[in-house]
Amino acid sequence: LLNPQFTVGWQRIGTLATAPIDGGAPREIMNDIQDADWAPDGKTLAVSHASNGRYLLEYPPGKILYSTTSWFNNLRISPNGDFVAFMDHPQGGDDRGTVAFVDLKGNVKQLTSDYASESGLHWSPDGTEIWYTASIEGSNEQTLYAVNLQGKIRTVAAMVGNLILHDIRPGGAMLLARDSRRRETIALPPGETREKDFSWFDWTYCREISDDGKTLVFEEQGAGGGPNYSVYIRNMDGSPAVKLGDGYATGVSHDGKFVISHLPGDYSGFTILPTGAGQPKPVSNIGIQVDFQRMQIFKDNRRMIFLGHEKGHLPRFWFYDLDANKVKPLTKEGLPLNFCLLSPDEQTLLAPLPEGGYALYPVSGSGEPKHAPGLETGLPLAWTEDDHTVLIQDRGNLPVNILRLDLTTGKRTPLKEITPPDISGIVGSINIVITPDGKTYAYTYRRVLSDLYMVNGLK
Repeated sequence: LLNPQFTVGWQRIGTLATAPIDGGAPREIMNDIQDADWAPDGKTLAVSHASNGRYLLEYPPGKILYSTTSWFNNLRISPNGDFVAFMDHPQGGDDRGTVAFVDLKGNVKQLTSDYASESGLHWSPDGTEIWYTASIEGSNEQTLYAVNLQGKIRTVAAMVGNLILHDIRPGGAMLLARDSRRRETIALPPGETREKDFSWFDWTYCREISDDGKTLVFEEQGAGGGPNYSVYIRNMDGSPAVKLGDGYATGVSHDGKFVISHLPGDYSGFTILPTGAGQPKPVSNIGIQVDFQRMQIFKDNRRMIFLGHEKGHLPRFWFYDLDANKVKPLTKEGLPLNFCLLSPDEQTLLAPLPEGGYALYPVSGSGEPKHAPGLETGLPLAWTEDDHTVLIQDRGNLPVNILRLDLTTGKRTPLKEITPPDISGIVGSINIVITPDGKTYAYTYRRVLSDLYMVNGLK
């Protein structure tokens, strides 16, 4: 896979290419590919192909056997070439999911229930089982399992650490990695000149920061967060974190009185978690499947904007009125899983376009979106106090550049560079939350350290 880029979480796309074993330059085959696998004949491929807001399982390329608005990976073709096994992930960017397979007619069978984390899959040499590594809780305790085509699961091997299955030879020898995985969070508190480690447990994912920079909202997705993850708030003075409830942290009110959470596997709504005294308030049956991304909450605390989709449709951004329990679409369908930003005057939404780039959408719903220059390769982080400047993260290698972007001219002005204190083992993108003045921020990244083993004798 050439030039792979992580788009959100564990999702990535790149250009699929082949290279001769005896040397030579790669030959490009397909763009926007997550994963691929060779058929037994060594000529045909199965691919996981990102296209127009969907992930397509194509075998051979061009013949669609499975399609989803979320994502999947770890494609493996059976020894006889009649099935394709894969790991199906219902939530964009999250490696939580199930093990499934599809036949050549497009009939899909889910073999397992949800695992909190799964990565690594291969057929047994005789094709009667699918072997895979997954964990019930967290992302750092994966076990090696086997499941037959009727869904009967057995444990093959469990040990201290995180196992990742990479390959199984016809004779049964396999490649297993033992990973150490962590998500760490670093922050620069208000008035400070040196960054501090704000990691809490083993998978600290910062999601929001208050406008004054005094409060950080994060979630724990690892073993410390439990099977449904956990939402926390923490003062940036370094005092202990406070657990608010379960789920992903997907939004915080401007006055800091509540945080929005979204339970894994539940797309019917969300939960309002008070940051002070009070009880959680579930919000459900809104008629739209809510996709896990950052919500934009209006200052009246009654109106919200979120990414979601109707059944059988592609994602788009929706306006939601909490009092009336009504939604209306704000954008076209087919948007990627990405962030949006609400302008300070709450009249304009900065959100992605289906064809790429970003646009300014009128919140009223009337009028056409206006292309936002300068965001072809950037990710919006925060709107400044005026109505035409945003802070953006320029995607690419380390260090990560944060810039000011003038939405009227497209002019970019460098603001700061961010580099983790230790870059060893860092995988994927760095996620940043920052205050409108650009002075206080926090960022999170994945660190994966691996040892690879050849293992024999497992049955």
